Amino acid sequence: MSNKNNVFTSSGNVFADLGLANSEDSLIKARLARKISEIIAARRNSKFYILLKRVMGLEPTTFTLGK
Repeated sequence: MSNKNNVFTSSGNVFADLGLANSEDSLIKARLARKISEIIAARRNSKFYILLKRVMGLEPTTFTLGK
């Protein structure tokens, strides 16, 4: 829906709102990526995080999650 100011009410799926194909798949992928990012951020000092950096070939200073 829209009003006279061109403001639209979201359906809750930005991909569908933009009219993109496979919008449900895109939303699921985005949610999964966010969850993976949250898990990695929560484990920054864990053995998992250190192993992840080694596997990806990253130095500690080159791998950040926006913090």
